[in-house]
Formats: sequence, structure tokens, C-alpha cells
Amino acid sequence: MSTSESNPVTRNPRWSLAGMTALVTGGTRGIGYAVVEELAELGAVVHTCSRNETELNQRLQEWSLKGFSVTGSVCDATSRTQRLELMEKVSSVFNGKLNILVEPVYVQNRVSVNEISSLKEGKLEWRKMVKCQLRARLVTAN
Repeated sequence: MSTSESNPVTRNPRWSLAGMTALVTGGTRGIGYAVVEELAELGAVVHTCSRNETELNQRLQEWSLKGFSVTGSVCDATSRTQRLELMEKVSSVFNGKLNILVEPVYVQNRVSVNEISSLKEGKLEWRKMVKCQLRARLVTAN
């Protein structure tokens, strides 16, 4: 297969994201990883973040070897301070221009639904989930 057949941007320019910028939170694993790969393959310049610096650096090296334009920073989406720092970094990297925001990051609930309503720990876990799932999106969307 020739390079033009294997590269979706070359094969179908309609799907080109050349010149577009994207932020993908949690881009070193799972759905986030797949989204970073797809956006970068289509020509977008991508910034991603992860709590795990070692894993982030491994992925950045991997993407660089593929010729993708991906940068990254360490960020825990449950930390307001780190989310704000992430937005400052992204604004700097993209010169204030963000076209695409993908936030597949989630906090896994380790407490059952019954415990959430009855235990102090459950209520704290619930607050942590709400903080990450809702508040993080509001901060990054502003």
C-alpha cells in the first residue's frame, strides 16, 4: 500500500484537520489515546495531558516517531489549579486558538450507589466525581 493510500488526509482531503488545534485530556490511554492518534493523523496539532509523566513522555516520543504534531503536559483533572495551568499552557502553545476540545477523562467510582447515599466516604467520592466530570469541563470550556 502506498503512503497516499494509508494516509486518510491524502486519501480524502475532505477530512483534513490541517491547521486545526486540539486539546485531548487523558490522551495517553484508552479512548483519549485513540482520539489523539486520529486527530494527529488527520493533521491537527494536538496537546494532551496525563497525570503520569513517564507515560506521557513515552506517548509523546511514540507520536513524534510517527510524525504527529503532539505536545503534552502533566495535569490531574481533579485539581482546579492544575486545570487552570493546563489552560494557560494550551493557550500559549496554540497562541490562544483552540478549535477542538475532547475530554474523555473520568473518575472511576469505587463506592457503590448504595454507599454514596449512606456513607461519608461515599459522599466524598461522589463530590470528587462531580468535581472532575462537571467542574473540569466548565473551567476548560471558559
